[in-house]
Amino acid sequence: AYMLFYRRKTLQRPTEVLPSFGVPDFLLKEIAELNENLDSEREHYDSAINTIRIHVHFSTDYLYENDTLVPKETTKTGFDLTIDKRKSIGNPQGFTYTNPLKVRG
Repeated sequence: AYMLFYRRKTLQRPTEVLPSFGVPDFLLKEIAELNENLDSEREHYDSAINTIRIHVHFSTDYLYENDTLVPKETTKTGFDLTIDKRKSIGNPQGFTYTNPLKVRG
C-alpha cells in the first residue's frame, strides 16, 4: 500500500526551519571549506582533461632520406602549442604558445 502526502505550493516554511538548523557552526565552516577545495579540484581536473599539448615541427627543418625524416640541424626547432578543447579552434585566444622559434643566423 502506498501513502501519498501533498503539500500546498503556497505554504511558507517558518524561518527558524533552515537546512542548517541544529548543525554546529564548526561543521558548517568545515563543509564550506571542503566544498571550496572540491570546486578547485574540479576546475583543475577539467582543465587537465580538456587540454591538448602539441609540438609543431616545420617541414623546412627536415630532409627526406632513405624513407625517413632526418632533422637538418641538431637544435630543436618549432614550438609548443597548448589548446583547450572546450574552446573553438577558430578562437586563437584558446591557444597558448611556448618555446618560440629560435632565430637562425
